[in-house]
Order: sequence, then structure tokens, then C-alpha cells
Amino acid sequence: MSEKELELLARIEELERHTWRNSAILRAVAMVAGTAMIGIIVASGVVGGGHGSHWTGPAWNTMWLYGLFAANAVSMFWTTHKD
Repeated sequence: MSEKELELLARIEELERHTWRNSAILRAVAMVAGTAMIGIIVASGVVGGGHGSHWTGPAWNTMWLYGLFAANAVSMFWTTHKD
């Protein structure tokens, strides 16, 4: 291979590393934001004593909590079982 081809390959590998890092950062931000949103819903139902909108109450709090656990489990699976 010529020197230019080797430089191009090195640049492509560097861009791939940056892309993977940025993707990992975005995944982490999305997980934190989703967890915070679900946590706010659960906390509002708990503080409200189960009175409020159709989406609050003891049954919905349990459902949101299980959804949070499931989302974290899926996230952990995908981040630890990459190609």
C-alpha cells in the first residue's frame, strides 16, 4: 500500500473511534434522560399518594418501576454484547 492509502486508513479508523465514542455518549445521555423522566413520574405518583392523573397510582408506579428495570437490563445487554 502507498503512504497515502495508509494515511487514509488511519484517518478512517480514527473517525470510527470518534463515532463509537460519540454514540456511547449519546446512549448514556438517553439512558439518564429516560431514567429521570420515569423517575419523575414515579415520584409524582408516590408524593401524590396515588391521587392524580390516569397515569399515576400504586399500580402505575409499579409498572413504571418494572419498565425502568427492563430498560436498564436491555441497555446493559446491548452495551455488553456488541459485535
